[in-house]
This record gives sequence, C-alpha cells and structure tokens, in this order.
Amino acid sequence: MFMQEQCTCINIISLYNLSVSNMKCESAPKINPDGEMVISSVYASYMRHLLGGDYSDCIKIVKELVASQVDFRDIYTKLFQRSLYEVGELWEKNEIPVAHEHMVTALTELLLTVLHPHIFRGQRCGKKALVACAAEGTHRIGAKMVTDIFELHGWDAVFVPTPVSIEGILLLLDKHCPDMLGLSLTHNFHLPLLELDLKSVRNSYSQLPIILGGRAFIDIKDDDRYRVYGAHVIRDIDSLEKRLSFKFAVKKG
Repeated sequence: MFMQEQCTCINIISLYNLSVSNMKCESAPKINPDGEMVISSVYASYMRHLLGGDYSDCIKIVKELVASQVDFRDIYTKLFQRSLYEVGELWEKNEIPVAHEHMVTALTELLLTVLHPHIFRGQRCGKKALVACAAEGTHRIGAKMVTDIFELHGWDAVFVPTPVSIEGILLLLDKHCPDMLGLSLTHNFHLPLLELDLKSVRNSYSQLPIILGGRAFIDIKDDDRYRVYGAHVIRDIDSLEKRLSFKFAVKKG
C-alpha cells in the first residue's frame, strides 16, 4: 500500500512537471512587494513541493516571500488559496487520492503559522468575529484562512476548529458578543441543517451579520435563500474583504 501511494505521488509530480515544462520559458522571476510573486515558475515550484509533501521546501518559499515584503493578502490568495483550489480539482477528477489532499491541507495549515507572528501584531480595530465549522466533516482550512484575514484587518477572531452544534454556537455568541459570525460548511447535504441553525441564530441576534463559506456553496448561484436570514455567501478572500469594508454592529434581541 505504501509503495502504491508513493508511486502515485511520483506520478502526480511528474505530470505537474510536464505541464510546467510545456509553458513558455521565462527568466527567473524577481519576487517583489507588488504581488508579482505568482509568476509561473514561483507558483509551479511551490506546487511541486506541496504535492511532494516537502514541507521544508514549501516553508522556505513562504519565508522568502515574507522576507521580500510580499503583501500577505497575495500570499493567502495567490499561493495558499490558489494551490488548495487546484489540489481540490485534482481530487474531484480522481487524479489524486483523498489521503493526498488531506496531506496538502495539513501542510498548508502548518505554512499558515509562518505568517501568524506578523498578522497578530498588527493594530486592532476593536471588532470581533466568531468563525466556526457548522457540521461534521467540514474542512477547517478555509475557515482558518478566513480567521487569519479577519486578524489581518485588525479584528480579534475566535476560531472554533471542530464542528459545533447550534447550542454551542449560541453559547459562544453569548460569551464573546462578536460583531460578525462566520460559518463554514463542506457538504451540500448539510445545507437544510444550516438553514435551521441560521433561524436559531436570528431568534437571538436579529442584526448580527453572518457570512457563509465552504465547498458546499460552490455550485450555488442564487444566494437569496440565505439573505432571508441576513447571511451572505463568501466564495473567496476577495469577497470577504469587500464585506469587511462595511460597518457592523451587534444588536441582541
């Protein structure tokens, strides 16, 4: 079994290397603070190491980006987010096993910690967010990245990495009194349960802004059914940052 998975890993990297080699050759890219770090060879190198499970090489790339003062938003969106989307597509096409996807997710979570010392020392804006996984089987990496983006914008974010019942969410809302609630959901068959959770939240917090995200919402084109509960679907980090430009206030009752 181990040898089979090892061969699969080598085949995946070989296919990725082949696709990269077919691209137009360019001179070595210069990483700079303007977000140009996602030139093909930088991203391709990161992806090769990520698919190969080479944590030391991945962390070296991320640390070099930080040292070069690349905007953290670019690292999150053009490196972490993009690579996770691409790996997710490989899994959906059955080109990698689910265990391989889980390995990449775990590596990415570790890589996020490289940026934490820089993100958490920023100026605070006096707002607080609660981000939680809404059901069993929900991948937490997206919710963790959302939490980090809140912190990057000066919010104090409370992250709940394991699935929480609606009773637990209400208790956390009462304790932390956040200015925004974020709920992450992976599987679309949990959407009816999520709507029940939203109703329960609205019974106690009528004005609390709510954002929803996760793989469960990828194929949903119409967000109106969630806007009834005052909730907005966030599909990527850019749309989250647009929501954070609003002024939020919590009103109990």
